[in-house]
Parts: sequence; structure tokens; C-alpha cells
Amino acid sequence: KVATLPQRQGKAKRAAWLRVQQAALVDLAKNEAIHGGETTKAFRAITEIAAQAMPAGRVSVWLYNEDRSAIRLLDLYELKQDRHSDGTVLSARDYPAYFRALEIEERAIDACDAHTDPRTREYSESYLTPLGIGAMLDAPIRVKGQAVGVLCHEHLGDPRTWTLEEQSFAGSLATMVSLAMETHERSKADEALRSSEGRYRALYDDNPSMLFTVDADGTVLSVNRFGTEQLGYRVGELVGHSVLAVFHEEDRQKAMACLHVAFQAPTQVHQWELRKVRKDGRMLWVREDVRIIQDSAGKPLALVVCE
Repeated sequence: KVATLPQRQGKAKRAAWLRVQQAALVDLAKNEAIHGGETTKAFRAITEIAAQAMPAGRVSVWLYNEDRSAIRLLDLYELKQDRHSDGTVLSARDYPAYFRALEIEERAIDACDAHTDPRTREYSESYLTPLGIGAMLDAPIRVKGQAVGVLCHEHLGDPRTWTLEEQSFAGSLATMVSLAMETHERSKADEALRSSEGRYRALYDDNPSMLFTVDADGTVLSVNRFGTEQLGYRVGELVGHSVLAVFHEEDRQKAMACLHVAFQAPTQVHQWELRKVRKDGRMLWVREDVRIIQDSAGKPLALVVCE
């Protein structure tokens, strides 16, 4: 059949909006705030672009609280007023049907008439009517497979049919929110790890005992500041070299045998007394306590504490 002029105009308009939405996703894919885990900036960028490209009068990011009894507004962008806001909290106790729908829907909630749709009509009097909202399109935000919130598109005015393309676009935008959140969590974890490593390094370096980590072949992997000071070596003269170099030549065979015993019984703490030799040739009697630990890759290492 030959399409009529109104049909051709409708298809052209739909294709134009599809191109706008595709361009919007390309812009978000390049957004530094999303890939940098800056969630406040990322949410603002997503809601603004979503409002313009859908188009929708209001677009917002909501996340569950810890016990999933409520959702809290992290960012709302209102297109006409060009403004952002946050902080509103909606309770599952007040809107049980909507919260049930959030939990069970695998795809977006496409409430074409939000006042009559069973999933959203409980909002009619308190929320939809005062704000002039006629339709809602809500896409679940998922992190590691679990729904953690919702990206809400609100159409102002009459009911509106949400096309499959629009529902797909909403899902892609929700994925952008998830990406920003996951990147933020990784950044927090990395910062916590750096902080933990810094504290460990301070304790290791400032410990008033000689500390070494040694692999099963006897290669020195690290030595603390007190160890280098007591033995008169620089770090680079010890790390990467055999630990036997700092033992008295008559004790080297015994030192290696003791190290092998420690690796064969990794759950025990081992102790022995041997002679070490400073770089200037002076001899030190030391008592060594050795226990086997694992590095981040699970490889066993010997932690040697020398008194």
C-alpha cells in the first residue's frame, strides 16, 4: 500500500527523533563525568539529555534506600524551567502498587495514561494531578543484576503512547546511570585500597624491627626502612637479590633450609636464630620469626620479622 502524506510525515518525524536519541547516546558515551564516576554531574547530564531527546517535561533519577522501603530523588531536571532539584522521598507504604511493579518489571514501566494505569494511578491525586503529569515511562536502574532504582520520564499534559524505540532509549539511559554508579563504587574501592596500602606501608616502614618479604626462592621482595638502616644497604641493593647475601656465609645453607621448612608448613609461625652481616662487615645475631602470607594474586610469601 502507498502511505498517505500524514503517514509519511509521521514516519519522518519518528525517524528524526530516533536520530536525535541516537546522537544523545553517543554524547553520553563520551561524557567524562559518567566514566569518571562523578555521579552528581553524571545524573545531571543524563536527565538533561533525556528530557531534550525524548522529549519529556521532567526526567529524574531515584534510588532505593537500604531496606528498599522507599526511593529517594537524586536528581530531577525540569525542561521548561531548566532547573535541577533533589531530596524528595517516596515510600512503598504509600504507593505499594508502584513499588511492586518496580520489583517485578523486567523492562520499562510504560504508563501511557498514568492516571488510569494500575501501576501508577495511586499517584494521581497526590503527585500526577498537581504537577500536570499525564504519562510516565520508568526504566529500572540495575547494578550487578539487581534493580537499585529507576530513571523516570514524566510527560506533561495529555496521555502519551510510548513507542518501543522510546522504551529502548529509556533503557539505554538507565544503563548510563548504572555505569556512572558502578564507576563511582570502583573509584571508592580503589581509594580505600590506596588508603589501606598507605597505612600498611607506614606501619611496615616505621616498624622498629627489620621486616622482609621473601619468595620461596629466597629473593627479597621488600624490606622496611629499619632493615636497610640496620644492615647499611640501600633498598635497591636488597630488593630483587637473594636474601642469603645478608647472612653470614656459614649460616646461608641453614637459612635456606629454614625458609623451605616455613613454606612447607604455611600455617605455623617459625623461629630461628642466625647471623646476618652488615654491608660494612660487622656481624649481627638476629632472631627471626617467619610466617607465610599471600600476595594479592594468592602467591605465598614469607614475612620475616628480625630482632
